[in-house]
Amino acid sequence: MKFKRTIKDISLEEIENFMADKANLVAIRPKVDFPDDVSRLNNEQLIELVRKLDKWGYEDSIDKGNMAPVFNRAIFMMRLLGLNETAGILDFVASYALLINKFNPLIEEIKFKERLSKKNKDIASGPKNKLHDEIVTIMKLTWQKHQFASKNRMINKIIDRFGEARISRPTLERWIKLHGLGPVKIIRPAPDFSLVIPS
Repeated sequence: MKFKRTIKDISLEEIENFMADKANLVAIRPKVDFPDDVSRLNNEQLIELVRKLDKWGYEDSIDKGNMAPVFNRAIFMMRLLGLNETAGILDFVASYALLINKFNPLIEEIKFKERLSKKNKDIASGPKNKLHDEIVTIMKLTWQKHQFASKNRMINKIIDRFGEARISRPTLERWIKLHGLGPVKIIRPAPDFSLVIPS
């Protein structure tokens, strides 16, 4: 079963490679064969023909935002003058520019989605509980002062202070592990202690 690709599945690199490939296909066209009447023109006549082509207005194409005829005429004039290498390069650049123009809305949408995705990942990667920083600071300060305080008593005291509705035992265990907190050494019976609350 084939699945249809969506914008989410397409990377900017794929679009850029596609555009470069298409532009290359256009630019590597074989040398243009001119009609017999053009092929018989001498250099002076070719230059005169190019000057006539140059005098045709570009306003209509520019006003409509259609640059393809402008590029095609310039490339054709270069080929008439025998500037095939330069015409080929201009053909590639023009094709690539036209493709970028065509794909620009898609490119911008993908860039926007990538920025949005990164922002959402950054937001999601941080602690979700608003008490995180405060509780971790209390646990750090308490274990600095009371090095042998047990983990279970620490969790119980934090829950007593903040309430089970605001902080859960599994969350506290995860934060203790994440921040490498805990007693220096486990001793029995565990000594009693008070939480160190920063002022």
